[in-house]
Amino acid sequence: MTQKTLLRGRILTFHDDPEGPEETPAYTYIENGALIVAQGRILAMGAHSELIRMAQGAQVIDHRPHLLMPGFIDPHIQFPQVQAIASWGRNCLTG
Repeated sequence: MTQKTLLRGRILTFHDDPEGPEETPAYTYIENGALIVAQGRILAMGAHSELIRMAQGAQVIDHRPHLLMPGFIDPHIQFPQVQAIASWGRNCLTG
């Protein structure tokens, strides 16, 4: 049987690019949330009170009050690009 892990904490995940905090359909925020993970995959996400029943026998890791967010895969730049970062930004403001 596969060992499950329940990660507990505040959960924030985005479904779209929000224009502001009032655009709630663009994201999900769960204050007392949980993730059930097995073999490197998320099996379930939701309120801790709902998922605790599904996680019988799971290892519990409590990250409260910290935030659980999706991974940011390979967010980097190459050193030669440093001089060009936002170099066209000024044109956008005057255009």
